[in-house]
Amino acid sequence: MTATQAVVTIVAALLTTGGLAWARALLRGVGAVRAGVRATERAAVADLARRAEDAEDDRDFYRDELAATRVELREAGGVPRPLSIPPSRRRRST
Repeated sequence: MTATQAVVTIVAALLTTGGLAWARALLRGVGAVRAGVRATERAAVADLARRAEDAEDDRDFYRDELAATRVELREAGGVPRPLSIPPSRRRRST
């Protein structure tokens, strides 16, 4: 083996090792980003689920409040106006 071949062999080995380390670091970085994205998505989905539950609870609360107010109005001798149809139901019925 000549000196030139020895230098080429050493440089190739160093570049290969450095290349492998770089690729390994890149793959670890990509894996960390994916894990972070998954965690962020899980948090977002949990937040949406919590907001949906809150919206349902609020809807039920206001429905009960409306019913109680209408009953009180009738008991006091008043006549409540007919309930209007919400826009979302109007769109579905057409």
